[in-house]
Amino acid sequence: SCGPTDAPLIANGGNADAVRVRTFPNPVVSEAQFALSLVQEGNARLDVYDVTGRHIANVFDRSVTPGEYSVSWTPGPDLAPGAYFYRLQNGGQPVTGKFVVMR
Repeated sequence: SCGPTDAPLIANGGNADAVRVRTFPNPVVSEAQFALSLVQEGNARLDVYDVTGRHIANVFDRSVTPGEYSVSWTPGPDLAPGAYFYRLQNGGQPVTGKFVVMR
């Protein structure tokens, strides 16, 4: 399996109909909010990985219709501070991005 990369936050060359993710606050202290802009009907999945590519959490995994979604995630108390990556799959190319967890 491929590990996450520090790819642009907008897939498909920045088209308006691209899948998008916004993470806030960044850095994350107690809870992360992910604002998802989904363009395809079907399954959408959002996962978090550490810098080694190890899967940390599944944040969102459900059948969706196109639209805006807000998802919150609370890092567990054992999660080390540092850089993490998210990966959103909603058909087409996955969208990945980086965020920081602070304690």
